[in-house]
Amino acid sequence: MDRKSIIILVVSAVLLALWYPITNRIFPPKPAPPARTNNVVSTTNPAANRDARLTSPGTSSSALPAPVTQLPPREERTLTLESADARYVFTSIGGGFKQIELKRFLAAVDCSANDMARATTIRATRKWRSIVMLGEGGRVEFNPSPDIIHDQKTIYGSWVTSTWLMEELVERLVRWNLHPEALVTHRFELDRVADAYTLMAAGECGKVAVCFDEELQTR
Repeated sequence: MDRKSIIILVVSAVLLALWYPITNRIFPPKPAPPARTNNVVSTTNPAANRDARLTSPGTSSSALPAPVTQLPPREERTLTLESADARYVFTSIGGGFKQIELKRFLAAVDCSANDMARATTIRATRKWRSIVMLGEGGRVEFNPSPDIIHDQKTIYGSWVTSTWLMEELVERLVRWNLHPEALVTHRFELDRVADAYTLMAAGECGKVAVCFDEELQTR
């Protein structure tokens, strides 16, 4: 490297080192404007100036919590989806189910012996499911093709059973937390058996029970 190149490198390094101070001296930066404040400075009372600084919103040592804004209640919007077996209602509040209504059930039991109730029981059962008829007497009318055949439903009739099956049934009622006594709508004393049969024959009731006196006293 010749002498001329060395001189150029030295001059360039010196200019790079001195460039920032030189430009600041030739073109000084503009000072930042003072921050605006609502304080009134007193020239004669230093204590008043100190109190003003302490109470100024911009210099407060502990900021006050922001007021809580009460949001207006949201309008609920619902979406309903229906299928042949159920009806689902969704809600915008919480983003979940609001209501689930079963149209057709996994199994159905009729104890009324009422023709309209029996027909409803058959039609309210889902495909490939079973219907049990327990109520004595009465009639029923339904359309075999749409009500039974197309949906592959099965109708069972149950009248009496063996003792060991009754014991198993009682055990399962407790296990399943079922209460068949809720189906009994009318209870009669022994001397009113005729009234009980008359009511059952009319088909305007649920299950009718003829009870002992001590059982009636506990109801």
